Amino acid sequence: MIQIKVDDTDLSIPTQGISTLGDLVEYVKTAIDPDTIIVSLTKDDAQLSEVDWRNPISSSSKMVLNFTTGSKSSFVGERLLLAEEILKSFDEKIEVCAQAFKQLRVHTANTEFSTFLSDLNAFVSWMHSIFSMDENKYATEIEKYKTIVQRLEGLCLTLQNQQMSSSWWALGDSLLNSMRPLLKEVNAIVVESKTKYSA
Repeated sequence: MIQIKVDDTDLSIPTQGISTLGDLVEYVKTAIDPDTIIVSLTKDDAQLSEVDWRNPISSSSKMVLNFTTGSKSSFVGERLLLAEEILKSFDEKIEVCAQAFKQLRVHTANTEFSTFLSDLNAFVSWMHSIFSMDENKYATEIEKYKTIVQRLEGLCLTLQNQQMSSSWWALGDSLLNSMRPLLKEVNAIVVESKTKYSA
């Protein structure tokens, strides 16, 4: 027997058309308030494993799935605050990385640079997913963000070319004088979005 709870309230589910956990999540999305989102899901009060997602629901004779929901606007607002903190950490990483290149501490610089690019790539995708949660509300910000992302992509190619040609000083300068200002533009969009969120 499968028991479904949404915010500790029982939810009945149809017996047809739901065979996997993914199907069930999609069903719950249609059953909850459209202004809320699913923020967590547990099985028998424990985090779900990859096996839980792969196995058909019928393979479990008994389980309790508990969905926790939250306000979409609160979720976005919290993520925007977090985005500011991440961008602040990026600014610090840029300084450390640029100085390492300029001081020819190449191994350290390259390690820091690789980590920074990986983190930046993840951040860019994450921010897009946050804005996409309310495309109408953030339509202006999304367009601005897309333009900056295109410029970031071009700049990252330039930085990688400088790295490959061992132009360490130029790479340090590009981080400070090109990457840092671009990320400040991203931060400005985040601040603007926070104002809209709180309005």
